[in-house]
Amino acid sequence: MENVQYCFLSHLSGEKITDIISKQKTRWLSDGINGKSYGNQLELYYHNGSYRNSWNPIFYGTLSENQDGTIIAGSFKTPLYAEIFIWIWRAMTILFTIFMLIIFFISSKNMSILLASIVPISMFLFSFLLVRIGENMGQENISNVLQFIENGLNAAPLVKN
Repeated sequence: MENVQYCFLSHLSGEKITDIISKQKTRWLSDGINGKSYGNQLELYYHNGSYRNSWNPIFYGTLSENQDGTIIAGSFKTPLYAEIFIWIWRAMTILFTIFMLIIFFISSKNMSILLASIVPISMFLFSFLLVRIGENMGQENISNVLQFIENGLNAAPLVKN
């Protein structure tokens, strides 16, 4: 996932923004924005009630107040548990492939063992497709979170020079 930095200026106070975010909880089977805030840190993500997408990007941001209002700056990242899962998946498929190839060379070079090693190799390649599908499904969720920041937190995008 690209690491794009987003910046917004809200005329609300940091305290008011954290209050709004702390009230953003959706029920299990409903669509909407979920959020957490602690100090000047915040997390926002869009929950689609019809399915669970582990690669749903989360907006991690900071709040900093100045004379014009509150600056909301942050970026979207894939949840850590999804990253850990995919690295474990890839490591296990690589180890299983190596194990199968070692058995192939130790044994009487049985072709069925060599052909069986196609399965973990395919699973390894599928892991890249799995991540891409999840990220593509999450693209709409990014725009929903950005729309919430603009409308729900009364913020306007800042143009970087």
